[in-house]
Amino acid sequence: MEKQISQFLHSLVVFREQLFRNPEPGWEEVTTTSAIERYLRSLSPELHITRPLKTGLVADAVFHQDAPFLALRADIDALEINNTVRHACGHDVHTAIVAGVAILLYRMKIVPNFNLRFIFQPAEEPIPSGAPQMIKAGVLNNVAAILGMHVDPNLPMRTLGLVDGWVNAQSIRFDWTFIGPGGHSARPHQVADPLRAATEMACRANRAARKWETAEHPSVFTVTRLHAGDAYNAIPERAKLTATLRVTDRQVRNEIIAELDRIYTDVSEETGSFARWDVQMGSPPVYNDTRLTRQLHRIAHQHGWKVTEPERSMGGDDFGWYVQQVPGVMVRLGIRKKKKMPALHSPEFRAPMEAVEMGLRFFLQTIQHLTL
Repeated sequence: MEKQISQFLHSLVVFREQLFRNPEPGWEEVTTTSAIERYLRSLSPELHITRPLKTGLVADAVFHQDAPFLALRADIDALEINNTVRHACGHDVHTAIVAGVAILLYRMKIVPNFNLRFIFQPAEEPIPSGAPQMIKAGVLNNVAAILGMHVDPNLPMRTLGLVDGWVNAQSIRFDWTFIGPGGHSARPHQVADPLRAATEMACRANRAARKWETAEHPSVFTVTRLHAGDAYNAIPERAKLTATLRVTDRQVRNEIIAELDRIYTDVSEETGSFARWDVQMGSPPVYNDTRLTRQLHRIAHQHGWKVTEPERSMGGDDFGWYVQQVPGVMVRLGIRKKKKMPALHSPEFRAPMEAVEMGLRFFLQTIQHLTL
């Protein structure tokens, strides 16, 4: 393994750099998809490659006709931040790792007692995201288990984060549009004020959110955007408010949405502003399977990895759609080299090159020892 990884690593690092320098947002990963396919076909012609959607692809390594599949999932899209597109969440690294596993599997002549499916999924970041479309296209057919990996700047380099149970929250987007006739800022009593309605909605929702945050079922509500008006001396005709809710429990989620509904109805009636409310349900929470998590712990310790229980994240990940269908585990890959490094979704974030080798090594070790 050491010799094969050492000889192949330069090629994989160059491939990762190509992905990093050519980021594409969700549902637009045309160049990214083509680059992945060319790379796999040139170095691992044994793979059976299909494109179930416009972007993204699936590569199968079949060793036994009647055996189930273990799936490895990589997200391939980049983020739109500050009017630019960047790989600010490490998806370029995830893609390089899974591509490297697909290629080295044959070079190292690894023949597990199951088949392998490598899912290069588009559009992990947006709502709606890519996982439900990939599942609908059949990528989980004959899959017995699925693994994902995410770089984590909160964990030290060469550390794996493995925890049983929920590891990522559900992300839900809310958009309120308050509409009124608007008018002169000197005569607010003569008009309905959509901006006042939007700010009142934000304040009341934030006050209510304090009681939603419990240790047993954590939730986070955050107002993220308010757009209204252009002139300093005019009350605008409409105001748009955007917020996000992160939640880990379905009942708590439904109770919060019901309370937000009451708040926005009251605000609309009190201010005389007509209101529209759009709710976009993001990915469900990610739950790590107990049996698989224990196996990965054992494999990691056998190969000398430092394993820790990472902080459960209120961030969403559409890996949650897959683990609703089949057992799965999301592995956190520690990449922190200094005391502090840029956070995920920061414009300054860039995962270090060493992450590619670490992820590649752990997945190859896992494939050789995992029991489905």
